[in-house]
Amino acid sequence: TPPTAKLEQDSTLYLAHCEGVWYRVQVVSISPSQSMARVFLVDYGNTDTVGVDKIKTLQIHKDVPGMARKVKLVTREEEEEWSKEELVRLRKIVGEGEGFKFKIIEGDEGNSFCLEDDQGRNVLDVWRKIISLDGNNCPPGMG
Repeated sequence: TPPTAKLEQDSTLYLAHCEGVWYRVQVVSISPSQSMARVFLVDYGNTDTVGVDKIKTLQIHKDVPGMARKVKLVTREEEEEWSKEELVRLRKIVGEGEGFKFKIIEGDEGNSFCLEDDQGRNVLDVWRKIISLDGNNCPPGMG
């Protein structure tokens, strides 16, 4: 077991034991009593509160970037600030119209999911293909 860590509230990666599993985390804050810490799970994008005794020094995979990515929905007001070129690219990636019709398909082990569009295509695969063909340049705030 890795040693208990001296916690820093910066970009340092640690291991935290949350809900029975060890996750790579960054410390967001430490309680005034120094007994609890709020952590950001860098590969999942959510936060949790754990006892500081459940946080250990990360020995390997320190240089592997977290898999979670911050995204947001774009409002009409924000769209108005984008150039015509940026809007064309965004609409090319996510589609046009009143909204999306997705269904969630549960994976074989019951712990993974897939978003399919109304034509049965994996939405993420479609978006990845469009992005890679388009030079991987994201509009402001999207990358």
